[in-house]
Amino acid sequence: MTRPLLFVHDQAEWGRSYGGVADWLGRAVTAAAMNVHTLAEPGAFQLFGLQRLLLALSSSAYLLNLLCFVFAVALVAVAARRLPVDLTLYAAALALLPAFFGSKGDPLMGLPRYLLAAFPLFVALGTLLKNRSLLTAWVAGSALLSLSLVALFVNWYYVA
Repeated sequence: MTRPLLFVHDQAEWGRSYGGVADWLGRAVTAAAMNVHTLAEPGAFQLFGLQRLLLALSSSAYLLNLLCFVFAVALVAVAARRLPVDLTLYAAALALLPAFFGSKGDPLMGLPRYLLAAFPLFVALGTLLKNRSLLTAWVAGSALLSLSLVALFVNWYYVA
């Protein structure tokens, strides 16, 4: 017997519970605001070496999760205008469903990792990046973000 909604019942195993989008997004915005406050401290980016920079970047994980969620919602809106309905619904389900289930400590925990499976979002992004200069800017920004995340990962910081 197949149980397609088994993941809904097993969320408690991971310390997650259903709280509704408004509840978890409110918590995510609060956590991201705390991250911005941490990053805005006067000594956050002083030249204390790579360790201090990695600490500042790793403390912004909540902010990264929230930005990824906002970006995914924007891409779902683009998909709704440019892609077939079935791909849009698939992308919306994969992108928005994790926002319904969160933990008290990290409301959007693992969201960037979940978004990697939402391939229609990448198709929608591809429709936006037809312009060569936009594509170049996107690749440069993605490379910088990727290098930052790799630096965190190889130094045993939590990434996603």
